[in-house]
Amino acid sequence: MIVVDASVAVKWLVSEQDEDAAEELLRTQAQVAGPALLRVEVTAAIARKARFGEIQAAQAEAAIELWRSMLDRADIDLIAEDPDLPLALKLSLELNHPLQDCVYLALAERLDAPLVTADEKFAAKVRKRHPRIRTLASFR
Repeated sequence: MIVVDASVAVKWLVSEQDEDAAEELLRTQAQVAGPALLRVEVTAAIARKARFGEIQAAQAEAAIELWRSMLDRADIDLIAEDPDLPLALKLSLELNHPLQDCVYLALAERLDAPLVTADEKFAAKVRKRHPRIRTLASFR
């Protein structure tokens, strides 16, 4: 199993740098998972892109439909993050980093799974704590 964060999942839906690496990750034989939070974070990222004019409203709507389809097909498993919130809070305070990102990290630690992110700064910050963190660029 591989845990992915929203920075990876968004690349499955809209054109961004390293989208080919994100597609490669999705094609691996590994089961791909994320916290249930991923559903909203990906949708919010798509909405933000439309609000800031990076994509058209129609593109955002199509991306959200594709996202819903991926979730319905279980291309990615969403796992309730409730059990991970205490550790996520601890990590957020320890790393001085936003809680949402730490939810992904806490899930990866609970599942003893790699965490894949496109956020190079986050990966560098947590590498000592969770050496199995990988950046999306490593899938190229």
